[in-house]
Amino acid sequence: FRSAAIPSMHVEFPHVQLSRAIERAGEEAGRATGLLGNTMHTVASAVNSLGKALDHAGNEIWGRAVALKELESEKKVNDATVGYEMSQMERDEKYKLKEGANADSAALKAHMTESHEARMAVKNTLTPYEQRLFDRQTTHQYVVSMRSAASHTATQTKAAIAGSFEARLKTNAAQMGNATEDADFEEGKARAIEIVKQMQGVHGWSNEKALQYLNDNIEHALATRAVFIATTDPSTGMKMLEDNKGRMDPRIYTQAYNTIKTKFDLRNSRSIADDVQSEMPDASLEDKRKRAAELVDERHKGDVALKELTDKRVESKHIDQKQNEKDQRDRRMLTMLDVAYGFKTQSGRKPKTIEEAMAETRSEEHTSELQSP
Repeated sequence: FRSAAIPSMHVEFPHVQLSRAIERAGEEAGRATGLLGNTMHTVASAVNSLGKALDHAGNEIWGRAVALKELESEKKVNDATVGYEMSQMERDEKYKLKEGANADSAALKAHMTESHEARMAVKNTLTPYEQRLFDRQTTHQYVVSMRSAASHTATQTKAAIAGSFEARLKTNAAQMGNATEDADFEEGKARAIEIVKQMQGVHGWSNEKALQYLNDNIEHALATRAVFIATTDPSTGMKMLEDNKGRMDPRIYTQAYNTIKTKFDLRNSRSIADDVQSEMPDASLEDKRKRAAELVDERHKGDVALKELTDKRVESKHIDQKQNEKDQRDRRMLTMLDVAYGFKTQSGRKPKTIEEAMAETRSEEHTSELQSP
């Protein structure tokens, strides 16, 4: 079975030629599309810049707010610091007025506790941030304050200890000065040596200074003892002083000598004046003075001070004697007048003679007064 042949066809299509206008229109459309893309990119960039600007503005506002708050906090901390440090200065000055045992370790502890509590009371009124600022501003001065208080306590404690040793040494010297026995005085010297050794440790003295301090103390005690003994026995006291003259500072010796010499002169002038009065009671004052001067030259030749003191004592005794004689005469006269008018008599009558007056005297005292010269 045979297929039929397919007939062929030849068709010619016309050649289409696009004009230049259409080409240009396409180019313009392409440029418009590109411009639109650029515009959209620009818009996107603008939006991004705006976001950044808003972020920057927000950060700036926040930063300013934080800075303002910090300024407020700093002012608050500054005010707190000034108030605290002023009050601490007052506490420190008050503590520095404490002396001796009043500034001991217990007092220091109390001062430090009070200062710490005062500081914490101020600090607890602040925020954590403000507390850090407060610590930064006040810690150094707080440490300086406590160190100064501790130094004051150390100084005063040392002074208190030294003062107690000084008091012991003075008490011991007084006991040595009142010693009547040499053994008691030597025991006092041994105690003085031990006390001065302790004082040397406290003060940090050299051996030479400690020895000088000890010798000065013993010299004063020895001079005091000589004066003490001279109170009852001037001769013994003066001999003790003279025997130790070479061991004493000239000023200490001179002071003790003058004191003993005064006691010595008082005793000797009294003794000589009594002897003159007993030897020549009815003599004139001038005769008594001459005799007193002779006795001073015999017993204490060349002692001008004793001669002057004795002369004054002789004069005083003579005046007292004359006053006593006058008083006795006045009493006798009054008694005689009483009896003459009949007073103080047994009969109550006026006596006519001396014999009757004496017989009528009611007491032996009257009779004695009438018979006395």
